[in-house]
Amino acid sequence: MGPLNAFRNLESVDGRLAFYTKETRHDVPEEPGCYAWFLPLWFYRENHDELMQIIGNMVSYDHVSEKEIDVSFTWQSMNLRVRPKAAFHATDDIRATWNNIYADNPTRHALQQILLEASLLMPPLYVGRTSNLRRRYLEHTTGSAFHSRFTNYVTTLGLKVSVSDLIFVCIKTERGLDRAFGDLAQDDVDKLIERLLMQFCRPPFSLK
Repeated sequence: MGPLNAFRNLESVDGRLAFYTKETRHDVPEEPGCYAWFLPLWFYRENHDELMQIIGNMVSYDHVSEKEIDVSFTWQSMNLRVRPKAAFHATDDIRATWNNIYADNPTRHALQQILLEASLLMPPLYVGRTSNLRRRYLEHTTGSAFHSRFTNYVTTLGLKVSVSDLIFVCIKTERGLDRAFGDLAQDDVDKLIERLLMQFCRPPFSLK
């Protein structure tokens, strides 16, 4: 694999990658592309374990809350109900460090900034494609299947977070496709990219 020069100009004026929040939503381009929604890592809870559990629940969400399975033994069988559950591991020294940082204003602010910047290292909550990124942004923030699933779930967690509070990251796919992909239709290429990303990222709020 050659040098990863593709990353040099991603965020330049002519680059394909862009990040948007509700403050910059009016800058979302009216171009085709693939996109993802990320959860910003705010301090949703003061307690370390509670925060870990909530974030874990978000990234392990499944629209099917329970499933039944039958387990057969030699002379009997059992019917079980199972549901996904987020698991995390923390030691006493990690909790102590958290408490020390959280108790001090400057250090708490510094940690919050680092976590917000690290939000894009998290798995995306949703991945999709569209012929118009700005239109799709508005659809998701005002009402859509993803909007409904997300809103209903965060309500059960007791979080006051809306889709518009998430980070919208998009890759504009139109630029260069006329040269790179020949006669292939824009939608076919975007559909392929979306499917690859969904298989790799397994976004919990996207459906197969």
